Amino acid sequence: MMIYDKALEQTIHESGVLRCLECGKCTAICPIARYDGGFSPRVTVGRALVRHDEALLRDDRLWTCINCLQCNQVCPAGVDYSALTTAVRVEARRMGQAALCTHGEAIHVWMRMMARPDLKQNRLEWLTPNLKYKY
Repeated sequence: MMIYDKALEQTIHESGVLRCLECGKCTAICPIARYDGGFSPRVTVGRALVRHDEALLRDDRLWTCINCLQCNQVCPAGVDYSALTTAVRVEARRMGQAALCTHGEAIHVWMRMMARPDLKQNRLEWLTPNLKYKY
C-alpha cells in the first residue's frame, strides 16, 4: 500500500477535492478530455483519493494536463484541480517517475526563446529589398 507524502495529503485537503460533486463539468470543458477520452480531471481526483493507486503515479496521462484552469473555473464545488495535478506530479517525481514533457516541450521552448534578452528578432530579414514595404 502506497502512502502519499505530507505535501500531497495537504494539497488533497486544501484543494477541495473532497467536495467534488462528480458532476462532470470539469471533464466536459477540458480540452485534453475532448482529445483523449481516457483523461478526466474528475477521475484523477478519485484516483488521488484512493491513496493506494500507484498506477496513477505511473500513468502517462498525468502529464497531459496543460493547466489551462478551465476545470477550476467551471467547478461548482470550487475544486482546485490544477493544484492537485501539480501535487500528484510532484509525488510521481518523488517516487522516481520520469516526467513527460507536455506537448513535446514546444511551449516551454517558445517561452525560453522569447524571454532571452539577447535575442534580436528580425522577422523580415528574408525579404529582398524589392519586396520590403517602405514606410
